[in-house]
Amino acid sequence: MKKFYLLLLVSSVWNMALAQQEMTIPPVPAMRELHHEYIQTSLRNIARLNSVADAVFPVTNDPKLNQSIDKTIRIYVNNMRAMVESSTQLNDNQKYLWLRGINELLAGFQSAWQAGLIKNVMYPGLIKAFYESMQLEMQGQSILPIVKNNELEIGNILIQNFCLKTNIGIDAAKDVLVLKTCQRDPAAILKILTRFPENRYADSLITVAAFRDQEELYNYAAAPNALGKRIQSVNHPLVKLIANLAQSKTGRMYFPFLDDLYQKKISIEQIAPVLADENSDSYYKLLVKTRVGYAERMRRGDTPMAAKTLIGKLRSKAVELYINEINALHDESNPAIRFKKIDSLNPTELYYLAVLGEEEIYTSSFVSGVYPRIFSRSKQADADSLLQSVGYDFYRKFIKMSAAYNTLDDFLKRMSKSSAEKLMRNFVNGLQKTGSLEDAVDVADSYASIYNKPIRNLILTQVQQNLKSSRAQKDKRGEVIYHLLNTIFVSADSSGKTNLSASLGINTVYN
Repeated sequence: MKKFYLLLLVSSVWNMALAQQEMTIPPVPAMRELHHEYIQTSLRNIARLNSVADAVFPVTNDPKLNQSIDKTIRIYVNNMRAMVESSTQLNDNQKYLWLRGINELLAGFQSAWQAGLIKNVMYPGLIKAFYESMQLEMQGQSILPIVKNNELEIGNILIQNFCLKTNIGIDAAKDVLVLKTCQRDPAAILKILTRFPENRYADSLITVAAFRDQEELYNYAAAPNALGKRIQSVNHPLVKLIANLAQSKTGRMYFPFLDDLYQKKISIEQIAPVLADENSDSYYKLLVKTRVGYAERMRRGDTPMAAKTLIGKLRSKAVELYINEINALHDESNPAIRFKKIDSLNPTELYYLAVLGEEEIYTSSFVSGVYPRIFSRSKQADADSLLQSVGYDFYRKFIKMSAAYNTLDDFLKRMSKSSAEKLMRNFVNGLQKTGSLEDAVDVADSYASIYNKPIRNLILTQVQQNLKSSRAQKDKRGEVIYHLLNTIFVSADSSGKTNLSASLGINTVYN
């Protein structure tokens, strides 16, 4: 990208040089000589920005090219001064203002460069852009095309220039710069629009933000300020849906179903009866049903909106409605009484109860309650069908829990040997492709809890194959993950013969 920009610069400088012949500055009245001296001083200051020993500002790493660029810039600045002094349309006061504007341009570049807000390579483009803007302003025309066609940094200096602040296109130019700022940093769109809610591109930018982060847009739409009102006025279907939910007292309860609502797979009217009692089984069941649909789409590479919000709500309801109660009854010896609360849940709903309540669920709640009921309530009672029914969603988490609670052997026996081996290979495959290290941590935790030697060997062999493959493909993330897992697993299998800290290069905290 940098090389491309440099080639573009060379072409631009060549065109600038061809387009400009140095003009002669007419005799300057004594009362304006000082302003011309200011401009010359600013040019010298810029030349010395990088080093006080420099006579030329280093736009590139090529000294000869820098000389050529410097000459062209000086011709442009000279010609702007000549235009001002030779103009018969400008009065003395206006000539003062334009000379001040030229110097302000150079001072603006100097300040921006010192603040790290503009790159060396943009210097000639800035001079050319101001030259063109100056001509347009003198002709009473808009500088908007110049701002549109130049980098954000150049535009920011132009609109702040004293001589261009009253240009007929200044408001439109400012809006374009807001647009460019948002395009450069999409994550900050709504934060930026908080300062510019009336921007002419706000509707389209808000729509972009809606597809990027629905939760964030919901929060901004709920705010009683100018941006909140602007969001409410946007006519795009997704923005309208989120804005309407943000204004509703029960909007948060509908929000987990946002993607299905937007796709019109379900309606507000269909969800409303379920919300009549959010503590009922119906709401939890609908959350599970929606998640299963999302999981299948995610397996195909799709990304449902507000998926994390759905998981968060599903987790909170699993703990709040079911896990807390069956945990609280851990001293109850009668399973029919202790686990009565989960009698209405089907295998899929019990599965999500387990994987999303991992941190809260008691061992006895899982081993004696949730796990056996998953299969006793399944028509086929096999593990393959269970995982297929949930689209293999959180399957690594379920394997980890089964290993930790000593039910993994039982789980794997509920499928054919070939399916079990394939599942455990997949268990350790593709860990570098996930968005976090959570799956890798689950694999590491599981290995420590698995006592079935053939399964341990299968996992270790697959990890070592993946490490070899990652190295061959120069997949750095994969190499790091599988190297760590291999080191940990070999250490665990060596009965203390391998020094894990030394293998991983970790300094001990003990002397």
